[in-house]
Amino acid sequence: MERSHRALETIKTILIAALTLSAAVLLSVYWADFSLKALFSRPEANDTPVQTADAPKTREIIAPAEICVNLTGERGGAFATVFPEEYDAWQKTVTAFAAFSRSENASIEETTDASYQAVLRARSVRVTFAYSLPFDGFCKQFGIASAPFSAIRAVSELVFSEAAPDSLFLTESLSGTRYRLTGDEAALEPLSVLISEIGENEDDMSFTIEATLGEPNDALIPFGYGGTLRSVTAEKEIHLERRDTEADRFARLFFDNSLDFVRRVKDSAGTLTYMYNYTQKVLTVSMSGVAEYKEELAESSVAQGFYASLGTALSFVAEHGGWYPEVTVDGRTEENGLEPYLQNAAEIQTGHRTGYRYAFGFRAGDETLYAGEEAAIIVDVYDGQVTYYRRAVFANLAFTDLTADELCTLANAIAANSDWAYEVLAAVGTVPNGITGNERFRAVAGAVTRIRSGYLFAFSAETDTIDAAPVWTIRAGNVLLFFDLVTGAPVSYRVDTP
Repeated sequence: MERSHRALETIKTILIAALTLSAAVLLSVYWADFSLKALFSRPEANDTPVQTADAPKTREIIAPAEICVNLTGERGGAFATVFPEEYDAWQKTVTAFAAFSRSENASIEETTDASYQAVLRARSVRVTFAYSLPFDGFCKQFGIASAPFSAIRAVSELVFSEAAPDSLFLTESLSGTRYRLTGDEAALEPLSVLISEIGENEDDMSFTIEATLGEPNDALIPFGYGGTLRSVTAEKEIHLERRDTEADRFARLFFDNSLDFVRRVKDSAGTLTYMYNYTQKVLTVSMSGVAEYKEELAESSVAQGFYASLGTALSFVAEHGGWYPEVTVDGRTEENGLEPYLQNAAEIQTGHRTGYRYAFGFRAGDETLYAGEEAAIIVDVYDGQVTYYRRAVFANLAFTDLTADELCTLANAIAANSDWAYEVLAAVGTVPNGITGNERFRAVAGAVTRIRSGYLFAFSAETDTIDAAPVWTIRAGNVLLFFDLVTGAPVSYRVDTP
C-alpha cells in the first residue's frame, strides 16, 4: 500500500514536471525568441535610473493651435498667423483678458454667427484652440475673473476686433454658442498695439485660400517661408546598441518598487516587454525606440476634472522620462531647447468611467516638431491614475542651416499634388469619394483649415539617427498632410489623435 502511494506520488511529480515543461515550450513558441532566463530577468537594482525633469506648469503647457491676425481689415487683405510665443502674443492676450474681466461694467450676451464673422473681417486677433477648455478652470489658470461670464462652460476660440474695441468675442465649444463680452475698452488697447506690431513684419504675412487659389475658403496660406531654413538630426532616446540596458533603466521608473515580480521578455521583432502581475502593468519598448505603458484601471471614488487630470499627466511624464530634451544649434547646446505644449485633449470612456487623453508635442522656436504618425507624448488619465502612456521623443537634436535657390510655393504644392491629397482625405472621409478632375483640387482647397511649417521625424527600427527636413503641414479636418518645404513634394500624412 505504501509502495503504491509512493509510485502514485512519483507519477504526479513527473506529470507536473511535464506540464511545466510543456507550458514553457508553448510560451517560447508564442514569444518566438526569448530564453527562460530572459523571461524571469529584471532590471538590475544598482543601475542608475533615467534622469527626470520638473514638469511644466499647467498654464505653460496650454497653448492655442494658432493666433490669426487680420492686419488690414480688407477683403483679400493681409493676415498673419503666429505662434503663441511670437510677439508674446498669447501672454498679451490673456493679460488683456484678465484686466478686461475686472471691468465694473463687464457683461455678456449671446451674439449671432453673422455678427461674429463680421467682426473677424475687421482688424482683429483670433485665438483658436485645438481642444475644448473648461472655462472656469481656464480663468483660474490665467487670473481671469469668471463671475461676470458664468454662462460660459468651455472655450475653444477667443476674438478681439477693432470693429468693437470694448468687446471680446468667444465661442462656447460645448454648444457652439457665440458670446459677446463687453467691458472697459482701455483694457483691450494692447491688442490693437499687437496687431500693428505684427503688421510691421512682412515675413509673417498670409493670405486666404480664396485670395490665393480662388476657392471659397478663409484658411490662410503663408506668403512665404519666414523662418531659417534648416535640417535636423536627432537620436532615439533608447539606442539600439545599448537598448537592453537603457530600456531596463527606463523600466525601473515604472516598476522600481516591485522588481522581483516583473517579467521581461523579448519577441522575434526585438520588442522588449516588461510585465507586472500579467497584464496589470505592461511596458513595451520597440526597436524604433517608441515606449508604451499600460495599466489596468483601478476603482476610484475621487473624480478629477480636466485641469487636475492634466496636472497628473504632466507630473507622470516628468517622473517617467522627463520633458526637456537638449538642442544643439550650430554647435552650441541649449538646455531645455524644446518647449512642450498641449497639442490636443479629449474626453475618453472606459465603461462608466470618464477620463481624459492628452496629446503633447514639441516646438523649437517658431517651428513644430512632428513625431511621425502620432503625437510625441500621449497620456490617458482616469481620476488621478495614468492608464496609458506613449512616448516617442527625440534626443540630442542638432539644427544645421540649409541653403536653397528657390522654395516651392504652397499654392503650387497643393495644385501639383491635389490628386494625392484628395486620395488621402477621401480615404478617411474628410472629402466625398468619387470626385474626379479639377473638382479634386477644389475639394482639397476647400477642406484646408490650417497651414504651418515644421519638421517631420520618422522613427526607424534600423538606425538610431532620425533625420528630418523642413515641411509644410496642411491640416484638413483631423488629417495632417506633410509636403517638403523646398520641393513641394508630398512626404507623408497622419490622422491626428485623440
